[in-house]
Amino acid sequence: MKTLALLLFLAPRIVQHSMGGDLTVDYAPNGATLRTMGGDIRIARSNCLVIAKTMGGNVEVEVAGNGSGRSIEAWSMGGELELTVPRGFAANFDVVLEQDEDRDHRIVSDIPLHIVETTHRRWFHDVRVLHATSGGAANGNRVYLKTIGGEIRIRTQ
Repeated sequence: MKTLALLLFLAPRIVQHSMGGDLTVDYAPNGATLRTMGGDIRIARSNCLVIAKTMGGNVEVEVAGNGSGRSIEAWSMGGELELTVPRGFAANFDVVLEQDEDRDHRIVSDIPLHIVETTHRRWFHDVRVLHATSGGAANGNRVYLKTIGGEIRIRTQ
């Protein structure tokens, strides 16, 4: 068991980049940074830092275990975001959803969030923005989610 723990400690953070394709990681014990210009991102389980950014796809992240000092950042321009965290996961949530012109999108969360709607100018038209935050930082965990024109779902399991 000590050998497995040592191997996990020595395992590097997973880093993947793509110019146009899906990226999937089944397990990232020491975190992952995934970026793609046009595809979906899926991180099945991560214990640490997660950065997932796509220009045109969906992002799905599952956090493993209730730890502290974690940072999760997921961003998409035109896709949906789904974050699954363990029940009782304590974090400071900062969630931003910019509405596209075609339809309204929602922030759906099992974790209580305070949602405020504002409008700001982007290029030559007004954009509606939903900004959701949680009650405050707990255990040093930080979650930042942002999408333009897609749903955001935060689930507990």
